Amino acid sequence: MRCAISPCVLIGCLLAMICLPAAWLTGAEFDPDRFLKQYCAACHQGEKPQGHFSIAPLIGDREFTPNSTQWLDLLDQLGDRAMPPADTDKPRPSMEEYSQAVAWLKEQLAAASGSAGRMTRRLNRPQYNNTIRDLLHISHRPADSFPQDLGLEGFNNVVEVQTLSPFLLQKYLTAAEESLALAITTQPEPEQIDIRYYPLPPEVHSGAKPLKPSPIPLKDLLGKQWPAYVSRSIQLLGGNYPVNQAGMREGQGPHGYEMVISQDGKSGQRGQLMFNTPLIGGRYRLTVQAYATPRLEKDGRPIPPQGVSILGVSVNGEDVQRIAIPLADKPQPFVCEFTSDHSRTQVYLNGATEVNKLELKPVPNLVITEARLEGPLYDAWPPASHRAIFGAGGTDATPEILRRFASRAFRRPATDAEVAKYTALCEAEIRQGASPLEAIRVGLKAILVSPHFLFLIEPVDSSGRLSDYALASRLSYFLWSSMPDDELFQLAADDRLHLPAELEKQVARMLQDPKAEAFVNEFGGQWIGFHRLAEAAPDPDIFPTWDEDLRRAMLAESQQFFRHVMLENRRLTEFLLADYTFANERLARHYGIEGVQGGALQQVALPADSKRRGGLITQAGVLTVASQPTRSSPVFRGIFVLEKLFNRPPPNPPADVPALEEAAATGEAQTVREQLARHRADASCAACHNRIDPWGLPLEEFDGIGRWRKMTAEDLTASLQDGEQITGAHDLQDALLSQKDAFVAGLAEKMLLYALGRTLSWSDQQAEPEIVRQVAAADYRFQSLVQAIILSPPFQNR
Repeated sequence: MRCAISPCVLIGCLLAMICLPAAWLTGAEFDPDRFLKQYCAACHQGEKPQGHFSIAPLIGDREFTPNSTQWLDLLDQLGDRAMPPADTDKPRPSMEEYSQAVAWLKEQLAAASGSAGRMTRRLNRPQYNNTIRDLLHISHRPADSFPQDLGLEGFNNVVEVQTLSPFLLQKYLTAAEESLALAITTQPEPEQIDIRYYPLPPEVHSGAKPLKPSPIPLKDLLGKQWPAYVSRSIQLLGGNYPVNQAGMREGQGPHGYEMVISQDGKSGQRGQLMFNTPLIGGRYRLTVQAYATPRLEKDGRPIPPQGVSILGVSVNGEDVQRIAIPLADKPQPFVCEFTSDHSRTQVYLNGATEVNKLELKPVPNLVITEARLEGPLYDAWPPASHRAIFGAGGTDATPEILRRFASRAFRRPATDAEVAKYTALCEAEIRQGASPLEAIRVGLKAILVSPHFLFLIEPVDSSGRLSDYALASRLSYFLWSSMPDDELFQLAADDRLHLPAELEKQVARMLQDPKAEAFVNEFGGQWIGFHRLAEAAPDPDIFPTWDEDLRRAMLAESQQFFRHVMLENRRLTEFLLADYTFANERLARHYGIEGVQGGALQQVALPADSKRRGGLITQAGVLTVASQPTRSSPVFRGIFVLEKLFNRPPPNPPADVPALEEAAATGEAQTVREQLARHRADASCAACHNRIDPWGLPLEEFDGIGRWRKMTAEDLTASLQDGEQITGAHDLQDALLSQKDAFVAGLAEKMLLYALGRTLSWSDQQAEPEIVRQVAAADYRFQSLVQAIILSPPFQNR
């Protein structure tokens, strides 16, 4: 268990040790007790040791274990040469003495670390959903109803915190049944639905009586009584404007619909178009013909529009797409595909406007001239999901069906004993009166609840190296959060996947595959933390320009920035400083960047003469997450740099240290800078705040939602631990770039932990210098880091 205060308070003692002759710091001559008593006892013994830390438990301690967290934390401080501080009167070690002390600690920790042990992780929620998708060829997300995955060190796939409750076991059974019901079809080829919905002008249907819908083509209705329209009048969502807009339907298939397509032109008003249509399970395509037009003055002159019209598509209450509709003089097609798992599906089109709510200017009209619904879409019948299980044959060849399915589900060839066990289970069902198909369902379900499906079981050879099949799974769950594809399976079968040249080829291929979007969202999202934007709640009284459109734009910027660096194999240093970002009109306006129009995200060049923006640390989403609801937070922002960029997070503060707001309430300090200075004056806080504050204070030129603001140089100046003074984001970015190898090392540790799905042992961390060396030799390119991790001993071995 960690002590209540940071082990940092002991660093002064340990570094003081380094001032002794070098012989004291090598091999068996190193005597921890002597050093502790001679250099630490004066301050850290007795009833009231300084910093609430006593050396008494360490005297006589010779137990270096794989979980020697205090020693690991101390080694981090030694590696940073953080203690004693540059301004202390204590002697500081020479480089030779420092290196010898570090080498001794590394030797002890490496000897105690050994193997990480045989920890078997299970699929987390995203991995389960993606595996069901790729195994059964269905768009179904059963794991969304599973208990939330717990997180450790920032990631939710870490085995040390995974649990297996009775509730989750029941969910596995239900998920297997639901997934197989969607994948297997016993129905003949379904009738195709192809329905078009049109709005009708008010003068046509005003006062008319409702008639039953009819498939008569629109062109045949001219000059006749309209045969189809909606009888109900629906108000705009959030408004008080009655709309008598109706619509008609033509085409084939079942129907049921309500239609409202209108906007009153004021910010926040929405229109709605809803299809309430009986559909069979499958994939559907919705094509909307739409455009936006400026509103008109009373004399007919167009009013310059403010904001962007947004067409939102939701299916059964879940948002599936938001489409920016540009100004135009005629309709354009916009396509959205979705999957229906319900017998009766509700499809909504919502009209909204992306606009600053303080600028109550006229917004563009959203005009929808046609909505077309087609489906279910499939290349052949039976669909791919059915064929993935049964192949081209029927249900007669039970052993072959089960062997093929189990081999893909278990991600390695099923054994004869396994196939015999599942075949016997099916035969027992048939003896009890089940049909062949019903019996096979039972066998398939048993496979989907097997530990070999639910867990990532990794066979090794006598040397501890992963088998090629286990390597294929480790690789695919690292980059895709899903099972291997046919190419990886074939390479594993040929015993070629472990070859370095083949692995490098596969990394390049897999990162370009659409399934690598999981790496953007799962690794990128948890590393950068942009998923936390959903929880951000800036005070609307203090930040009145904050709204959902800005939140979405911030999220999209961080996602696209990571995606771009990955797909284009850019330099990792662009995470620290880049001369571009991604923004739409709303976010560009927030940044004060001119010339960006529309709701679509686009790459934006940042001014060459300014480094106020560029890289992760100046993105509005990162700055917003690293803020309090009412103000910016140099502490949160400093912690972001230490934790996310260098993987050197500070420990939690002592329980008896008040938050900055509490200190301010007592009148003890007036400004955040003054409060932080008071924290640093306290010995209990100084060790950590001397590390945190210098990275956060220069970012005070950005407010609580990431807007730039003018501040004095004094407010933005801080001294790094090596004594270098930096002022503002410009200097901070230069300081980060000067430590790019430390950044790559921290990122490598984060990525390796995510790839292995477990915390790193000390022996794992010994691979870090070689990874950094390979990345530096490859010009710090993104793919070089992924390749170096995959070729490293921790990734290749159990």
